[in-house]
Amino acid sequence: MERYEDLKSYILTRKIINVHSHQLPAAQLTDVSLRFLLSNSYAYWCMSPLSSGTPAREIPETGGRPKRQNERLARSCPGLPDSPEQVDQWLTKIANRSYYTSLMRGIQGLYHLEEPLSRATWDLYDRVIRNAHKNPDWHLAILKDHCNYSHIVLDSYWNPGDNNGHGELFNPIFRIDPFFHGYSKTARDHNGTNAQILYNKQIDSIDAYVDFLYETIKLKKAAGCCGLKAAIAYDRSLDIAAGIRAADAQKALGYDKTGQSDTDIKMFQDYIFEAICAIAAELEIPLQIHTGLGDLFETNPMRLDRLIKRHPETIFVLMHGGFPWTDDIMALAHNYHNVIIDLCWLPLISPTAAAAALHEALDVCNMNRICWGCDTHMGEESYGALLNFAGILAKTLAERVSAGYMDLKHAFVCVDNIMTANPGYWFNLLG
Repeated sequence: MERYEDLKSYILTRKIINVHSHQLPAAQLTDVSLRFLLSNSYAYWCMSPLSSGTPAREIPETGGRPKRQNERLARSCPGLPDSPEQVDQWLTKIANRSYYTSLMRGIQGLYHLEEPLSRATWDLYDRVIRNAHKNPDWHLAILKDHCNYSHIVLDSYWNPGDNNGHGELFNPIFRIDPFFHGYSKTARDHNGTNAQILYNKQIDSIDAYVDFLYETIKLKKAAGCCGLKAAIAYDRSLDIAAGIRAADAQKALGYDKTGQSDTDIKMFQDYIFEAICAIAAELEIPLQIHTGLGDLFETNPMRLDRLIKRHPETIFVLMHGGFPWTDDIMALAHNYHNVIIDLCWLPLISPTAAAAALHEALDVCNMNRICWGCDTHMGEESYGALLNFAGILAKTLAERVSAGYMDLKHAFVCVDNIMTANPGYWFNLLG
């Protein structure tokens, strides 16, 4: 127990580099309430009958599902409570979920709230959150002073490559998903973006399109982007075919073109993905890839095996532990030294799975290739995510020391690596 407490205290008092965040900019934080906070957290995922992989989407059309079944589903996932009177019933459905418990740990820790959220305390929680956010810099104070982040790798998917106006804290990653859907003006990725629309282009040549991709990435790196991010697993399989010819990729491309086949679109996207891997290697910037939960169908990390083998000079940062296929990432990290294990989001999804994955990662991967990020939109949830991971990391290391797998000195070295040195090195953030 003493080792655990010492390690956890050490984690929470050192400067941390957070490798993945979607922190909302100040312009969106002018009226932060408890309801706003819940609706911009993963806890929202527990509250709506979603059939997609992202909590921000509207509930999809039912496709003819019988109304009686829909009513039962709606009662099971009722959405956010509209009044304090609905809170207790709502909590009976979701208070067990790690998304919710992690968020509450963050809120209670920041605002010194000892009583759990309930109908009786809803107004209290709402009031202290509103009062704190009257300070327009409170969200930054949470991240800098409470989470103790020295750098945050920011994925501002709403404006790829942006740093929220705070380059001293946020190091932007460049989300390249719009380029997978730039084959026609009508195509959109899961965030509703398209490279040609986003950058006001009308490109019909595959060679010109790749040139534009290359020049854009070069400009974004020069502007401060520390890596690339692909979240294509929200839209399709992670199978990236080899040897796609430019002529085959060209079949889908046409700004005004319609009627592209699924096969032609996949060849275009696979060709672009291969180009991105090569560009990342040339420019010496890491490529983050969302793996696991997303569209779910064929998004397990092992589907990237041949792609990784084809690009030995590219640094692949495989995200979220690949949940629920955590063994996949461990095997890839074991075989390929250009694979970095990123445990972001996993402790929020399932602390149980995160603890098991961390043990396994330390078994099969050098400790200099493991990172963590909060993967949240709000400071309160980021703080809860940090508390979650600090407990998991401290407990895992204490268990390994007790079992004789490492000594206490190396446990502290492991903390230094995972929380600061590794992300600083791979994302070039150490100055």
